[in-house]
Amino acid sequence: MKHRLFSSLETFRQKIVTDTGVFWNNRAEDVALIEYAKLTGQPFRAFSLDTGRLNLETYRFFDTIEKHYKINIEYMFPDAGEVHALVRSKGLFSFSEDGHQECCQVRKVRPLRRMLKGLRTWITGGMVG
Repeated sequence: MKHRLFSSLETFRQKIVTDTGVFWNNRAEDVALIEYAKLTGQPFRAFSLDTGRLNLETYRFFDTIEKHYKINIEYMFPDAGEVHALVRSKGLFSFSEDGHQECCQVRKVRPLRRMLKGLRTWITGGMVG
């Protein structure tokens, strides 16, 4: 097991470059990727989405991770004008009526695209882009 861990770490180290980002989606797998990234000694960016609907515990978890790893997570926010227009026209809970389509486009998809622009590689605990 130890050999596989170091082999994986070496593979991870070889692939990481300064234009690589760790997209942190508040899961244990993402914390493991931050750990790996730190262990490589190479520069990396950690980033996450703040949809405007996160609970207090999530913000505390962000803070704990930033302090523990001595990193600054970059946060991407949805466009305030788009959120305002969505809420004014469809209400605060439109996501429960339209299957999350429009709300997720405004709060997640577009902000994530802005964050990923210019990155050659990004990784997350759930997928690779």
